[in-house]
Amino acid sequence: RPLAPRLGELPIQTGDWQGPFPPAEAWLPEYVGPETEVRAAYFGPDRRVEVYANVYGNQAPGRELVGYANSVIGPEWRVIEAPSALAGALVPLADRPRYLVAGPNRSQAWVVGRILRIGGTSTTSDLVAQALYGAHALARPVPAGAVAIAARCDGDCEGARAALAAFWNAAGP
Repeated sequence: RPLAPRLGELPIQTGDWQGPFPPAEAWLPEYVGPETEVRAAYFGPDRRVEVYANVYGNQAPGRELVGYANSVIGPEWRVIEAPSALAGALVPLADRPRYLVAGPNRSQAWVVGRILRIGGTSTTSDLVAQALYGAHALARPVPAGAVAIAARCDGDCEGARAALAAFWNAAGP
């Protein structure tokens, strides 16, 4: 039977992080066919953090969480610094995103992190996500989605990465 999960509103944050506010148009993740998706911005002590989340119900060709047409960085950007593929293989399940640096060019770079959730289990690996969804789908489809966060480097990508980690710790997965 059809599975049609929905995302709720992004949580209101107070204290060190304020939001949600309208998102920036510079970072545009692109996922094909989710049941629903949401974007927003949060302001912290010295950075703005962008948030993107989506959820899929029944997956089918062209409507999959992991697919060639999906991109956490969007269609106009390129990856400038990628995390080690080995690091993702060594930690198949994760409770926090892995980060990469991307943008139209190095002077306009952003740090972007993404985590995939499949039926309550989190991973940063596309391959592990597909295996988890396939295992679940043998019994019944389960909701699956992506949560991504991004911050503009503004000349300091380590500062952006630290802000994303602080936001993730404060907001929770």
